[in-house]
Amino acid sequence: MLGGLARRVAFVEKEKASGKTALVVDSGDLFFDGRIREKSHPDLAKARIISRAYRKMGAIALNVGDLDLLHGVEFLVQLANEGLPLISANLVNAKDSSTLFPPFRIHEAVGLRFGFLGLLPPSRSSASFGPSRSDQNFIIQNPLEALREILPRIRSQADLVILLSDLGLQHDHQIAQTISGLDFILGGHEGRWMDQPTRQGQTFILQSGYKGMYAGRLNLQIQDPSRPFQDLGRPDQIRREIQTTDRQIRYLQQDKRRSPTEEFQRNLEYLNGRKSSLLKELEQVQASLGQGNRFLWTLQALDPSIPEDPEVLAWILEAGIQKDEK
Repeated sequence: MLGGLARRVAFVEKEKASGKTALVVDSGDLFFDGRIREKSHPDLAKARIISRAYRKMGAIALNVGDLDLLHGVEFLVQLANEGLPLISANLVNAKDSSTLFPPFRIHEAVGLRFGFLGLLPPSRSSASFGPSRSDQNFIIQNPLEALREILPRIRSQADLVILLSDLGLQHDHQIAQTISGLDFILGGHEGRWMDQPTRQGQTFILQSGYKGMYAGRLNLQIQDPSRPFQDLGRPDQIRREIQTTDRQIRYLQQDKRRSPTEEFQRNLEYLNGRKSSLLKELEQVQASLGQGNRFLWTLQALDPSIPEDPEVLAWILEAGIQKDEK
């Protein structure tokens, strides 16, 4: 975790030094993992270093994930009071149901207003949105209900709305299928490596991998924020699918052991039909990509080819913590 942190800071600072507008956000589960020891000094020291690093990067919105609560809300409140931009739309005070952190943040850049809101799951192990989880200090509200309540407010203030989600991919799709008005969902919780987005309606859903080993980069080209986005990476994805289909067709045709049965013909017709559909989609996508809003999603591996930020390394050394590369 901490080995990759120093590289993440160096990577972000290099991006910003190049003159690009870079907005740094995180979807949650940033500070702790499930192997935490009760009130462990090393765990808390690591979390404080992570907090300092994200302030150094100029992060504008960090969603509270359920693992971030393992040392209690009070610790996160301390980090927020030190300037860490924590958000959560469904983590509320058990006494009066007020949100413990801002439910969303609006950030203006390149003449546009970007709205980021955050959600965490009501139960760490539930397979679906279930009852709220609570303790003496906080309640985690149903994410769908919280989103329905907050989305009109953020849409009235922002040109683009991006959900930072700790819900998991299945629930991200459920959210996008149920509620319109989200441009992107940047998800986490499961640590999926997704080098291409999935789509539900007009919402694109993305994840960037496990334990900060990759930095997800979402490059946006915006002409009219009220219009849908197109994926600049989709043509390459379609070409890869066509190549895969071609290989399957060749394998089927070259398998001399098979006799031309009805099943063989059905499989061949299916593959040829799929290839035809993909070629048609590729033509349509290529014709439309020159106009409108576009984006490109890429994953940057935070491997030893990227230098480590010396200041962050010094913090780790001063804290007496052994950085790991996992």
